[in-house]
Amino acid sequence: MKKIKKSVVTTSQVKEERDIMARRSSEWITNLQYAFQDNDNLYLIMEFLPGGDLLSLMTRQGPFDEELARFYLSELTLAIHSLHEIGYVHRDIKPENILIDRFGHIKLADFGNAAALDRDGHVFSLSPVGTPDYIAPELLQTISTYKLTKSMHDVSIIPLTLLTISECDLSF
Repeated sequence: MKKIKKSVVTTSQVKEERDIMARRSSEWITNLQYAFQDNDNLYLIMEFLPGGDLLSLMTRQGPFDEELARFYLSELTLAIHSLHEIGYVHRDIKPENILIDRFGHIKLADFGNAAALDRDGHVFSLSPVGTPDYIAPELLQTISTYKLTKSMHDVSIIPLTLLTISECDLSF
């Protein structure tokens, strides 16, 4: 369950996140089961994924061997491609937002920073979006539009994280 304070988000941000998960258009995207609200908060109830997130798995297991890292990176590539196919870019790919189902396969989660792609594969942004440890350095500058390829930098950090980061050093 994701609890979102109404005072800190815009309606369009939450609607985008809700719509992506409610589509059920991809096996790689966490499915929304229910959405409701009270006076102060919005609630998104997602499917239960018992494997937790990739960060928790890395913390328990330590650095992955090459075969396991390749497996998760292959699945991550398919997951990101499926999101792009429905016209969105995630903008916050990191181990905490990669969940694991009961069969060991991944699903993307947390679409709070997601943005729609235009016809040319551009994303409009008034300010940098994402987690600083994973965001492309050039996106830390304030820019209005950027190509989809720049949004893939966060994905390029994941292999390094999977193969080398120990539980004592999960942040750059």
